[in-house]
Amino acid sequence: MFNSMLRLRFLVPAGLMVLAGGMLVLTAEDGAEKPKPDDGKIVAVVNGENIEREQLVEVLLERHGGAELQQLIIEALIRQQKKRHGVTVTKKEVEEALERAVDQEINAQKTQITRQGMKWEDYLRYQGKTEEEIRESIREKYRQRDEAEDILGKNVLLSKLTWYDFLTRDRVDVQQIRVETEAEAKAIIKLVNDGKDFSEIVEQRVRNPRERVMEEIALGDYRIRMDIPGPEFERVALSLKGGEVSPPVKSSRGWHVIKVLKHVDGKRGTFAELARDVKKHLDDVRTGNLTELYVWRLLIDGKINNESGLRVPVLEMLEEREKQLKGEGEDGTSE
Repeated sequence: MFNSMLRLRFLVPAGLMVLAGGMLVLTAEDGAEKPKPDDGKIVAVVNGENIEREQLVEVLLERHGGAELQQLIIEALIRQQKKRHGVTVTKKEVEEALERAVDQEINAQKTQITRQGMKWEDYLRYQGKTEEEIRESIREKYRQRDEAEDILGKNVLLSKLTWYDFLTRDRVDVQQIRVETEAEAKAIIKLVNDGKDFSEIVEQRVRNPRERVMEEIALGDYRIRMDIPGPEFERVALSLKGGEVSPPVKSSRGWHVIKVLKHVDGKRGTFAELARDVKKHLDDVRTGNLTELYVWRLLIDGKINNESGLRVPVLEMLEEREKQLKGEGEDGTSE
């Protein structure tokens, strides 16, 4: 899946993680004069040999530059959306996010302990700690990390933007039947008009269960979701009301007949007007997957020029996806 290849890195440091231990610098002989750094251009001296800042930067860029630039691009896109919609993150919201993170880690520990055949209460006695002491230890870990990187605040911001985007988009759930010819599609529509249940036809004609139902299709999703057969399919699906069946729809994959199971109109309003609705969804289990789709939309819609010469994974994937979509359109059946 195109979207599953994106890995957001808000939960790890935006900079490189460096292990800093104690260091012993040996010189050629005691009392020997140490070479002086040249205006900060020398970052280390090894037995009189200089390691220059330029060498270090070159190695870091080569090994990690593309991934770090990707993170900076994503953060810039999110920052722009924050400004556009006037989204803020309060201290209370960060504290609530902290408690959710603690709950998740505690629940994960309980699950692991149970799988090992031990009761949680027995585990606590073995550790000589109460559950609240373990929770406080986890809180402190998150607080220390958050002081340096504002991870919780970034995640709250991204969740808010994700849900505002989700709630303001028209969406449809559909059943669909794909056939090879327009005549076959028309024959299916005739069966429906004659009273045949569409779901029964789907069960008979669509062998792959994953192709039978497509949920929460929104405008532009075909660029991201590989299960949506192009813009024509998406456009027709979104034009139908709940219960309506489409005329034959041609895509690069054949001919389709679509029935809308549910059509949900997006809410209308600014972020400030919908802030309460957004807040209700911040701990929704779907947030992670929806966030990934949201960031892909930002990347696709953004005007991003990579002038670094570095290989940025998401930009390369976008270029490849664009080629695929243009390839679908060469026969006139897609873009």
